[in-house]
Amino acid sequence: MRLIENLGVAVTTWADGTVWVWPADQQRKRRRPLALRLITLTDERNRTMYLLTSVLEARRLNDVSAARLYAMRWGVEVTFRALKQTLGRRKLLSDSPRNARTELSWAMIGLWTLLLVKAQRCPRVPGGGGQGVAAVLRVLRRAMTNCCADVWRALTRVKPDTYRRSCPKKARHWPHKKRPKPPGKPKARNVTEIELALAKDLETIDIAA
Repeated sequence: MRLIENLGVAVTTWADGTVWVWPADQQRKRRRPLALRLITLTDERNRTMYLLTSVLEARRLNDVSAARLYAMRWGVEVTFRALKQTLGRRKLLSDSPRNARTELSWAMIGLWTLLLVKAQRCPRVPGGGGQGVAAVLRVLRRAMTNCCADVWRALTRVKPDTYRRSCPKKARHWPHKKRPKPPGKPKARNVTEIELALAKDLETIDIAA
């Protein structure tokens, strides 16, 4: 993504780290640029990450909160993995778009139910990752197969993970493993005189309106 710097007329209040997105087609249509805030973070492994947010004021979203929200994205990835691999919905089985939407809706209801059971019944360990959806699903399937009435006690016996993983949990030589190059720092350039004049013109029109 190519960003523009020093286009301060696009917003009323802006500070260091504010950048703008203004594609050429949007300029031709005389549409206002989009103001964003570029946040630079460094994690515990000394990796640099760049986040863009529409929240321009640091008092509303500081760097610590942005880093915490960025780390929470892993929960979204784990949920996708549970739906696609654990519940076997990498490909839907329906032969029409309408039935496929219904199938996906019921799959999500089942996933949410498993997550709810996991949150309410499975033991938790401070700092531990806990068991995933697969462990809860195994207990429920075993209970339905054996007509076990004491399923809640079986869930409380599920042992949570308490160890720290020393190596990645993935195949070393997976044939279809993608190794994309990290995007790196967003490219930013200084505003041109033509863009600055257009932004001032649009600001004048907005004030007159």
